[in-house]
Amino acid sequence: MRTLLTILAAGSLAAHIAEDTSDLLQHVKFQSSNFENILTWDSGLDSAPDIVYSVEYKKYGEREWLAKEGCQRITRKSCNLTMETGNFMEFYYARVTALSAGGRSATKMTDRFSSLQHTTIKPPDVTCIPKVRSIQMIVHPTSTPIRAGDGHRLSLEDVFSDLFYRLELQVNHTYQMITQTRAC
Repeated sequence: MRTLLTILAAGSLAAHIAEDTSDLLQHVKFQSSNFENILTWDSGLDSAPDIVYSVEYKKYGEREWLAKEGCQRITRKSCNLTMETGNFMEFYYARVTALSAGGRSATKMTDRFSSLQHTTIKPPDVTCIPKVRSIQMIVHPTSTPIRAGDGHRLSLEDVFSDLFYRLELQVNHTYQMITQTRAC
């Protein structure tokens, strides 16, 4: 009976000692465009400015978390994980640990991430060359940080063979050209 009371008392004490640290760290997520994968997060509204953050990542199915060099004990709220998540056929996780000067800490993990499924395709660069009776529009292939087996960087067109763009040219009353580009 005494052992049971001791266990219950210790459990109750531990429950009171555990504090809500959700104000230290919120919204840990990947933001990916053209396969550049940036991990971002927010601090809580009431968090102190002395909080430092450390980032770890791992491939889906791996047990061990790897510390991201250059993103340990940082004060900024983002970390570029493009090189660490470079295989767009794989899934990844990342997690951030926040540590305050007062010793409070919190760790939050991302949802499973795949740059192939989650990247946003930005419009390509377009050069418009006005001619006498026409306008030449040159669409420049958008490169990605993804490297082929021989080391050269792949373009979005290399990754998505069926990628096409819809170009719209509008001329306003001052005869300035406005180009809108959308990946379809």
